[in-house]
Amino acid sequence: MNLLLAFLFRDLAVEKSYRFNLFVKLLAIFSQVAIFYFLSRYIEKPEYFAFVLVGLVFSSFFQFWLNVFAENIRQEQFWGTLEALFSAPAEHVYVILSSSFGKFVFNIIGMATYVVLGAVVFGMVFRLNAALFLLILLLNVAAFAGLGLVSAGFITYFKRGDPASWFVALLVDLLSGVYFPVSVFPEKIRRVSEFLPTTAALDIWRNSLLGTGRVGFGDVALQALWGALLMAAGLVSINAAIRGVKKKGDLGNY
Repeated sequence: MNLLLAFLFRDLAVEKSYRFNLFVKLLAIFSQVAIFYFLSRYIEKPEYFAFVLVGLVFSSFFQFWLNVFAENIRQEQFWGTLEALFSAPAEHVYVILSSSFGKFVFNIIGMATYVVLGAVVFGMVFRLNAALFLLILLLNVAAFAGLGLVSAGFITYFKRGDPASWFVALLVDLLSGVYFPVSVFPEKIRRVSEFLPTTAALDIWRNSLLGTGRVGFGDVALQALWGALLMAAGLVSINAAIRGVKKKGDLGNY
C-alpha cells in the first residue's frame, strides 16, 4: 500500500507541475464531445450522440490499459531508474501495476469528464445499471491490462516500442463499434468485428449505461474468460521478459 501511495503522490506532483497540460486535455475532451453532439444534430439522429459518447469513453479506457505499462517502463528506462525500481522489496508485477495507479486515477477522471459533459452540458440521459457496469469494468480491466502487460514485456526485453499496439487500438476503434454500429459493415468484415471480444464488451457498456438492451449470463461469462486468458498471457509475458533481461544483465539499459 505504501508503494501504491508513493506512486500516486509522485504522479500528482508531476501533474501539478504541468497544469496547462491538464487544461489542454479537458479542452480536447470538450471539443470531441461537442463535435459529436452537433454532428448528431446535423444528421438528425440524437441517439447517435449517446452511442458514440459511450464508445469514446470505452476507447479511452481500452487505450489507457493498452499503453500505460509500456509507457511507464519506457520512461523509467529513459531516466535510468528501471533497475532501481525493480530492486524494490515487492513483486515486479505489483511494482508495474502500482506505478500506473496515479495515471489510472486520472484516466477515471477523464472518463467521468466525458459523462458529466454529456449529461450536464449536452443533456444526455443515462440509465445506469451500476452493478452490471462495475462488473464489466472489472472484467475488462483484467483483459485490457493483460494486453498492456504483453506490450510492456516487449518494451522491457527489446527496448523498443511495441509495433502492434497502435494497430490493436486502431482495430478496436474501427471494428468494435466505437464510432458506428458494426451492422453497417459488409458481412465478412462484420464477422471479424463480432469475433473481437471488445465488440461484445462495448455492447455491454452501452447496455449498462444507456439501458439499450438485456445482457445474458453468457455474455458476461465470455468477458470473464477473455479477462482470465489475457491476464494470464500478460503475466507470463512480463515475467519472462524481466527474467530474460536479468539473465542478459541489461535491465537498466536504454
